[in-house]
Amino acid sequence: MICDKCKFNEAKLKYNQNINGQEKEYNLCYSCFEKISHNITFESMFKDFFESFLSCEISNNIENEYKCEFCGNTFKNFKNTGKMGCQNCYTIFKDELTPFLKNIQLSNEHIGKFPTKFDRKFRIKKEVSILREKLNNAVKNEEYELAAKLRDEIRDIEGGN
Repeated sequence: MICDKCKFNEAKLKYNQNINGQEKEYNLCYSCFEKISHNITFESMFKDFFESFLSCEISNNIENEYKCEFCGNTFKNFKNTGKMGCQNCYTIFKDELTPFLKNIQLSNEHIGKFPTKFDRKFRIKKEVSILREKLNNAVKNEEYELAAKLRDEIRDIEGGN
């Protein structure tokens, strides 16, 4: 198949474009795809997407107060660009980011996907991890009956593997 753009090289990639519901499919060679992909930025792809989620009611005072002491990025700048300045911004803007992440992903914790054969093992491991955390809290709070139940539950789950 020949590239739809240069009409010369062999097409190796399919490129789908959706503009206002009009979907077009292109067969492109690597060089033509590279040229197109340089014009595609994160901001151009997701600007409208982030604007809808970043339009929560946050007062201008909060936007102006919060500033990352490491990179100088402000929360207002994040709202405009959808980009964090550094890894510390996630900690500094945590209270404001949590509602956005919950709106976008329905959770503020990334779970990801796993192959089917690993999914069961992962769920069991995650469940045991949560139970161990509850067990530690029960022991700290001297709730020994609850701790014993949680310990037995962990043993039952781990014994089933």
